[in-house]
Amino acid sequence: MPELYEYKRNTPVAEESYDVAVIGGGSAGICAAIAAAREGAKTLLIEDTGWLGGIGSTCAMVEFGPVYRAGLRVVGGVPQELMERMIAFGGAVRLGEEGSTMFAPETFAHVAMEMCLEAGVKLMLHSRFIDCILEGERISGILVDTKGGMFAIRSKVFLDSTGDGDVFFRAGLPFKMGRDADGAMQPMTLVFFVNNVNYAVYEAAVQRETGGKMIPFFEKLVAKAKADGNFHVPISRPGSVGVVPRYGRIHDPESCEVFVNSTNVVGKCGADAKDLTEAEIITRRQVYELYAFLKDYVPGFADCYLSHVPNAIGVRETRRLTGRYVLTAKDMVTGKRFCDTVAVGFNTIDVHQVAGEDFDLTDFAPGEYYSVPYRCLVTNELSNLIVAGRCISVDHEALGAVRVMVNTMPIAEGAGTAAAIAAKLSCDVRDVPVDMLQETLVKNGAVIGF
Repeated sequence: MPELYEYKRNTPVAEESYDVAVIGGGSAGICAAIAAAREGAKTLLIEDTGWLGGIGSTCAMVEFGPVYRAGLRVVGGVPQELMERMIAFGGAVRLGEEGSTMFAPETFAHVAMEMCLEAGVKLMLHSRFIDCILEGERISGILVDTKGGMFAIRSKVFLDSTGDGDVFFRAGLPFKMGRDADGAMQPMTLVFFVNNVNYAVYEAAVQRETGGKMIPFFEKLVAKAKADGNFHVPISRPGSVGVVPRYGRIHDPESCEVFVNSTNVVGKCGADAKDLTEAEIITRRQVYELYAFLKDYVPGFADCYLSHVPNAIGVRETRRLTGRYVLTAKDMVTGKRFCDTVAVGFNTIDVHQVAGEDFDLTDFAPGEYYSVPYRCLVTNELSNLIVAGRCISVDHEALGAVRVMVNTMPIAEGAGTAAAIAAKLSCDVRDVPVDMLQETLVKNGAVIGF
């Protein structure tokens, strides 16, 4: 039993209270806050960095997955508007007929901030969530720490979009982490960018060697580098690479900046400071080994230089709420439909193997899609907490799909809309009228079915 200190203090309460307080300004928190504010809720968005975007800015995971397939569009509403405004602003491009998007992290942060401000969201940056104040079955307030001190914030509804479920964890709610069998979680990755890549030479080599298929092309090169004793990162290939657009930069295929999703650290927990510290150290060392690999083995990368390493490692999996319904991979692959659907998707179930070497991928055929019910966003225990982002109530395998931004954002629009309705009606978030929620989402352009 560790030694315990008892710590007590009187904490001032902020004068201003809110209808909806969103904790976490990543991709989910952004869309939830905008959705709530546009429905007339007095909305606060709390973020512990100095910018918005989370995994898309702080961790620079600069890919939105596909949104079109076989005549179906699975993203609408706030996230579709965000993508389109990023492209129109500059620093983002749409790729191929399925509408995947590559973007610059600073473009994501900027456009998201402008959309929040336009919607009337009050931003509270450089502010860290500390704890919940519970009264019976509700959160009466939260504690937030800033450079000016710690204080309490009151709101009718609280929305946990921290990614790691920090709010429901502090509230003492049940959750799961990792696989049911052993608790092992998907690896973490620190992406990086290299500039001055001759992408035309690279693409020609991929076409020549493997008919344009990136996966076998890189598998062959990684195997050779391992055989040479020059590759020690626990992967068989990079997760993805792609040209990064930048605001004001003219695309030149012979001199591109390229995003590399390739470092890997296994056996660490993204909700543990010691493990996170070790993961940051390991992957920042891996960046330089991978950089050398790119220069020495990959056509088109010989003259590249390291241009950007983000502020934080990307975490794929930590706490998952045990909510009113636990969405499973079986629900997804069988196309189970729900009466309280708030979002749909067809992004691959992409589970990075806990050993780090490869990926367990489940793709969906053209015309197939899965649904996400509102019950995955609410708890059994609290009347005024809604959850959005990768910490919603799903199993380990289903998380492989819902954790990506092209899914977290539409789901979060549903969460923010529900929070605004609950605040307006002064009702338990578990009692939000589903027909009203779905009608509001459809009115605002969201896609909840076909």
